[in-house]
Amino acid sequence: MSDEKIEIVNKENLWSNNHNEKKMILYFAEKFYYEKQENYEIFDGLFRQMVIISRKNYKNKNIKVKSCVTTKFIKQIKYRDVLIVIDVKDDYSYIKKTIKSIEKICNDMNNQIRCFIINNNSKYEKDIINCIKAINICNQSERNEFIYDLICKEMDKKFLKCNYCDFKGDICRASRAKCTVHEKMGCCYSFDYAPFWDFRLTKNVRLCEYLREGKCTTKNISCKVFTCNYLKRQGIVNDTHKMLLLECFFNKKQHDVIQLNFFRAKEDILEKLKERNNDMYFWYILNRKYMIKKKKD
Repeated sequence: MSDEKIEIVNKENLWSNNHNEKKMILYFAEKFYYEKQENYEIFDGLFRQMVIISRKNYKNKNIKVKSCVTTKFIKQIKYRDVLIVIDVKDDYSYIKKTIKSIEKICNDMNNQIRCFIINNNSKYEKDIINCIKAINICNQSERNEFIYDLICKEMDKKFLKCNYCDFKGDICRASRAKCTVHEKMGCCYSFDYAPFWDFRLTKNVRLCEYLREGKCTTKNISCKVFTCNYLKRQGIVNDTHKMLLLECFFNKKQHDVIQLNFFRAKEDILEKLKERNNDMYFWYILNRKYMIKKKKD
C-alpha cells in the first residue's frame, strides 16, 4: 500500500479487500443517475453502502444522500474501507466544494482512501487530479511550492501557446499600440509604492533585477498571473479565484500575496504565504500587509 492519503484508482482495482461489510462509497455528483449502466457495472451489490454527496434531493428511498460532509459523519466511517467517486462536470463551485470535502475526509480518516474519477470530459479533470496530488503532500511548505510551481508552469504554457504579449524585438503588442509608458520590455519594470501622501503613487521605476538578457530568472507567480490593462480590454484576465488549486488551498489574504508581489523572488513569496495574519481584511489591505518588505542593502 502506498503512503499517500488518497490513491487514484481505475475500475480494475477499486477496493483494497473483499470484505463487503467494511466498504463505503462516497459518491460526489452534481446529479446521480441511479439507473446509469456504468454505475451498475462498477458498484453492483454495493448501493446500500453508498452515500451520495449532492445538493439535489432524491425521491428514491434506496439512495442515501447528504448535502455536505460533517465531522460527525467522518467519525462514523473512520475505520471503513472508503472509495470516493468523483462524478462531476463543469460546475466550478461544486467541484471546489468536493475537493474541500475530500481534504477534510483525508485529514480525519485512519485508513488510506481510494478515489475513482468518472470521465465526463470535464475541463477541470486535470485540476481535480492535481488537487488530489496536493492533498497527498502533508508538509504545508512543500504543498505550497508544488502548487506554486504548477501554476507558474501552466501560466507559461498558456502565454506561450496563445502568444498574448506577442513580443517583436522586445516590444509587446501593448507598446506597439502606444498603451504603455515604456517602449521596450513590456511590463518588466519594477517599482516601489510611494507613501499615501505622495501623488506619484509609485517610485524607483527601473527594469526588474531578475530580467537578464531579456529573460526572467525567477518564478514570480504575481507576474505570471498578471495581465496589463491593454490585454484586459481584450478580455484576457487571469482570476486566481477561478484557478482550482489556488482557490482550494489558499485563503483570501494569500490570494492577495499571490497577486500583488511583483518583482520578488519565488522563495520570498513562498515564505510570505506561510505568514499568519489575524488582522481584519480591511486593515490588511489598507496597511498593505500582503506586500513583501523590500530587503535592505
